[in-house]
Amino acid sequence: MSRVRRSAYRQPVTPRGLEAIEKGTLKWFDTEMYSNLNTEVLEEYLDNKNRKESFERSHFSWGKLLIVILLVGLPFTLISQYIALKIGLVTGGAFYVSYLVGMAMKWKPSQVNIASGSATATDRTVTGFVFTFPAIYLLAYSSQYVMSDGSPLIPPGMIESSNIVPLAMIASFFASIMGMMYFIIFRRLWQVEDPLPAPGFQAFVKLLDISNHLSAGGATQAARSIKLVFKSFLAMFIFAFLRDFPFGKDQTPILTKIMSGIGLSSIYGHGRIHTPYMTPSWTHISYEFTGIGFAIGWFLRSKASLLVAGGSFVTWFFIIPLSVWMDVPIYVPILEKYGGSGYISTHILPIGNNELTQYIPYASPAFGAAQGIAKIIAIGAILGGGTTALIKMLPTFRTVLIDITKTGGAQKKEWVSGKGWYEWPTQHIFIVVGVAFFLITIAFWLFGGFPLISSIAFSALLVILTFMLGAIAVKISGEVGTTPVSGTSFLTLLMLFGVFMLISVV
Repeated sequence: MSRVRRSAYRQPVTPRGLEAIEKGTLKWFDTEMYSNLNTEVLEEYLDNKNRKESFERSHFSWGKLLIVILLVGLPFTLISQYIALKIGLVTGGAFYVSYLVGMAMKWKPSQVNIASGSATATDRTVTGFVFTFPAIYLLAYSSQYVMSDGSPLIPPGMIESSNIVPLAMIASFFASIMGMMYFIIFRRLWQVEDPLPAPGFQAFVKLLDISNHLSAGGATQAARSIKLVFKSFLAMFIFAFLRDFPFGKDQTPILTKIMSGIGLSSIYGHGRIHTPYMTPSWTHISYEFTGIGFAIGWFLRSKASLLVAGGSFVTWFFIIPLSVWMDVPIYVPILEKYGGSGYISTHILPIGNNELTQYIPYASPAFGAAQGIAKIIAIGAILGGGTTALIKMLPTFRTVLIDITKTGGAQKKEWVSGKGWYEWPTQHIFIVVGVAFFLITIAFWLFGGFPLISSIAFSALLVILTFMLGAIAVKISGEVGTTPVSGTSFLTLLMLFGVFMLISVV
């Protein structure tokens, strides 16, 4: 007798919802659908219903696909780059705008969903570039990332004399494709068999509901929601323009000029209200006005929003003040070059104008503790928590992997007899992994000039760890509604230089 699986996210089924599921009368966008999200029973019921009816319900259209890719996806590749480089977060702007385009043209929800997925895929092609390309140059040329002898973590000559940057981009590209294939497993696991939270008021559910009303002729029900979406978009667009767009001969944003004019330049900068940078000894308080911050609070409500902001609260109101109070030293490798231990007390910050300022630029003890202590703790917490979560999920992973690999032909869950493939065939995972492993190895060996063993080691690690970080990213995204960093790109960067330096080729 097998034990019933327990889940921290599963909700109880409502009596009316269970009755409709048993009779097979529950349909998409019914009231009971929203009442039974995250029950697992509903997700399995809809998955089986989609396998039978989606071939007639969802119609693929190249014309509609190209419209959203050209009008939404491609422009948002530039917008996403700007936002990611500014705040370190890739947001799904193309996702929302593509839904608005579909609703304006009164497409059916299934068509809007397909088109939105294509626009988002186009938009996210820049993710590898955004997080990898700047990092490579920072590690090579910035004085903030040097070793004890003063040499940079990445030798500048390596960038100038090799194809390391385009090779890193290629590796990120293949990692993204593998991540897409791995998601076949994640979808089965965390959307059907053990669903992660998907509240009915979340953005994608609400937008699908609006498009359903519009395509069915129920414009009255959708009118209020569409007006709210449009007003929110317009308000955030105007504010972002005033906050960021360079204006005049000095190329200063209008909002910055206004704040300077009324004497608030010391507490305002780049859309952020903050305490003066030179005054905080124990902590630093600030708030940045961003659309994503308002969106998270609106759609995810209090609990999930607190999870998103919890790290910042713990960092600035507990870890940093405690570190300063206990005088925990921070490590600055360059100090060893001057005969020191490499450790420095935060109490002596800022250090003033001397040759060490470029290596220790912290404006206060609080900023020194944030960079030298809190960020290290955060990295360990993310990696440790993610790894622990994956270890706990290993039995479930094993069940899902057996399910998708031990069946064949018409028995496969993704194959619907007489209709075709319901989702991407799972055997393609192994094909894509094999092709990626081979091509990445060849690229680094033949075109990058790296030894064959190093290239093989890097490719193998990329294949394995992309799965692990992909799983962590999906789980975090399901729990808090957003993924703050590109794990795959960061992983590519770390492995790229870690593997080659360990094998002594750099």
